[in-house]
Amino acid sequence: NQHVVQFNNIKTADKDPYKYYMQHRFGQINRNRSKYEKDNIALICELEAIVGDECSKDLILATTHLHWNPALSDLKVLQAHMLLKEIEELLSSTYPNNPIPVIIAGDFNSTPDSAVYDLFSKQKLLNTHKDLKQINTPHMTHNLSLRSAYEGLLE
Repeated sequence: NQHVVQFNNIKTADKDPYKYYMQHRFGQINRNRSKYEKDNIALICELEAIVGDECSKDLILATTHLHWNPALSDLKVLQAHMLLKEIEELLSSTYPNNPIPVIIAGDFNSTPDSAVYDLFSKQKLLNTHKDLKQINTPHMTHNLSLRSAYEGLLE
């Protein structure tokens, strides 16, 4: 199965993050709205390896291309958080008692000191991070145990 994560259609925690983002963004700056309207931000696939008559082994593979513009780092963080929440929802609805491996790959357009990296690697992001651009967002969290491919290289 595959799931397309559409930025404009996701609702997280009974809020519409797109509308929330737009209200806070446009309450502070006046720019062309189309710069902030994003569609597909990720693709999530459920993969199943079948070896002969043996039991299958499932895996979730997600790929993303987060927004590139450094001036919109808060948008990038929101996209990352939405992706993580979609994966959490898929895991809890499809595999509630059987955790399976998750691989998230793609172009994160982020560096190790960014809010996106912190969110993925630390399972939380405080709303005081510099990348949130002074908008009033709650702390962002997720429950996925993820490790960075860069982990050993950055020490």
